[in-house]
Amino acid sequence: MKDEILFIYQYRLFGVLIGIIYIINFFGYRFICKTCPKIKINIPFLGIKKSKLILFGKHIHHWLFFSVVLCMTLFIRLKNQYLIYLLQGFAVALIIHGLIYEDRFDFKCDSNKFKI
Repeated sequence: MKDEILFIYQYRLFGVLIGIIYIINFFGYRFICKTCPKIKINIPFLGIKKSKLILFGKHIHHWLFFSVVLCMTLFIRLKNQYLIYLLQGFAVALIIHGLIYEDRFDFKCDSNKFKI
């Protein structure tokens, strides 16, 4: 039992480490509001335009998206549950990163700016 709890924390910490690497590669070292990520992604049918998630004309920040992901992982049970623990650590890293920004609660979106 004690070893299993240790493995759970190790997988979550590994998820946080992967999250930090992802943040550095995708967002960089600076916390500047309203800047575009270094990697540009456009998936129009999912609402992702210029690496930003836009739903119903509102910008959904990555911290909010990963908060939903984290809540969902609390209810998912898989045969390999360690994948869920890894995802939880990754989500926590991105939630903390997103909440560091000054515009963390600014959901306004200029619709002309995000046309593909």
